Amino acid sequence: MRRRRVPPRRRGEPESTEEVERFVGGLATGIATVTMAIDPDVVVVGGGLSRAGDALLEPLRRAVWGAIPLPIRPSIIASELGAESVVLGAVALAYVESAHRVYGIADVAEPHIDVAGARALAERVAQS
Repeated sequence: MRRRRVPPRRRGEPESTEEVERFVGGLATGIATVTMAIDPDVVVVGGGLSRAGDALLEPLRRAVWGAIPLPIRPSIIASELGAESVVLGAVALAYVESAHRVYGIADVAEPHIDVAGARALAERVAQS
């Protein structure tokens, strides 16, 4: 499956703005639906989407808040873990589950994830 990249948003390029708005509209519908059901204080955008920064977050905030007919306005922020969030979460879960299932150790605390270290490692790997 080939993924389409959202073109960079530049001032004066209506095609890229329209593409971002279409993409954000679909995302906003799902976020608004979940937000109305559970009323979170914060919605964290993770994975590769977090790298888009305000080019994605600003229109996403407007679209989500506009789609919610209730006085609910959660903060919508980018994950500090960036694109590595999924992998780091999987590693933390595997650590806890293996301690329980393989070694029979119950109530193992999730490992501390060094965000800065994880980012630095990901950058080094990407450069090599």
